[in-house]
Amino acid sequence: YAEPLGTLSVDARLADEVVRVSALVLEKPQQGGQGHVTASGTYALDDTAYTVTLSSRNLRLEQLVLPDGTTVRGAVRVEGDGQGTLARPAGTTTIAARDLVVAGREAGDITATIALADRSATFDAAAERFATSARGLVGIDAPYPGHADVEIAGLDLGALPMQTDTPLSGRARARHHAEGSAARAADGVVSAVIEELDARWNN
Repeated sequence: YAEPLGTLSVDARLADEVVRVSALVLEKPQQGGQGHVTASGTYALDDTAYTVTLSSRNLRLEQLVLPDGTTVRGAVRVEGDGQGTLARPAGTTTIAARDLVVAGREAGDITATIALADRSATFDAAAERFATSARGLVGIDAPYPGHADVEIAGLDLGALPMQTDTPLSGRARARHHAEGSAARAADGVVSAVIEELDARWNN
């Protein structure tokens, strides 16, 4: 992915059938000072009970390239914590990207929160520049049933990361709902309501 990760250090101990990680630290080289990701936690070998905390500071993506060649740049903040067992995992993670640039086009600020409990993961995400939010739930066991709702609340079409021969402008509002299972995606149900669409190509 072309993004230098830097140096990883771990301070861990095993005692009384419990692995204790007092500090896991990633120091990432980047412009404007090093970025840091820190984590700590415990894991019990007998009953697989665990605790974990995770946070980042001054973290930036400067050279990331996705498998399809898309470049991603921007500041990223990660916060998370969890407590549970492997059979009943639980925890919450929040990822916030600021001033994100994807394939050379501004994507703005994007946030996502994922919460794991009762063998299901709920998610809540928002892309401010595109006036779009999404929330839903998916099971973590096959066939991975779930549902999702996406709302576009006054999207400025001129902000879309696309290139056209003539500038695109206008606004759109819409709601989408999907439900089904990941293992049987073809049997899923998707509905969409376009509440407003005013699109203009200006010379």
